[in-house]
Amino acid sequence: MVAIHNRMKQNNKYFHALYEINEYAIQRISGNWKDFKDTGLEYIDDSHSFSSDLDIFGQGSLFQYINTTTTYMGRETLRKYLTEPCKNKEEIIKRQGAVDELSGQLAWRQRFMAEGLIVPDKSQDNQPLYDFFETRYERYTKAWLIIGARLIPALSIGAILLYYFGLIPYQVPLLLLAVEFLVFKFDSKERSRILNLVQKYEDSIKLYSKMLYQIERKKFKSKYLLELKDRLVNDDNLKACDQIKELEKISDNILNRKNSYFFTY
Repeated sequence: MVAIHNRMKQNNKYFHALYEINEYAIQRISGNWKDFKDTGLEYIDDSHSFSSDLDIFGQGSLFQYINTTTTYMGRETLRKYLTEPCKNKEEIIKRQGAVDELSGQLAWRQRFMAEGLIVPDKSQDNQPLYDFFETRYERYTKAWLIIGARLIPALSIGAILLYYFGLIPYQVPLLLLAVEFLVFKFDSKERSRILNLVQKYEDSIKLYSKMLYQIERKKFKSKYLLELKDRLVNDDNLKACDQIKELEKISDNILNRKNSYFFTY
């Protein structure tokens, strides 16, 4: 029943997102787009060679009219496209081919956009998360700490079972539990600070996971879209969608630290 309830909640969010997408589309074609909240006001730069003169950003701007992005990165990319236009003829032609193909993919476009609207709180800079990925925390890669963190819980469970069957005294499992507690309390404040950073971006991680999945399952034809899709596979032939799903699992495990069933935090 819980699984069915969660699925119904997810479907409700999805259809609400579709409603919102089409409502904005109707407002756009009926001329009411100047009421859209996102005007890109913070992007106004009077020193830029043309963005102010052409009303690229701000109330009644081109950005306000065409912006349908649902992520921080997408919004930043649109800003870059508008202020640093492509001047390569071949690249422009490839982009036009991509636009032509996607123009006939209404259902897929709306599904892709809906995935971006379902997950809340996405309008934040992800750079701190990227910095986290680039940082190697040497203290947590030590073999003895990794082995201890995995071995001691197993020994504790085994000792509790042996005590339950009367094979060892109660002091043994208590001692192992005390050692386990000390191991997991090692540098806990710094570890919590690091892990809380990942937890902060939990929604963004789930968002990109769903959107990447929609891209990877779609069969494109235009060269530009195929090139973009090829960039979602690394040198080890691992798909970005699969990798971010692993990150999503890690994020969920980090969140479990606040679960009442976990006595260590």
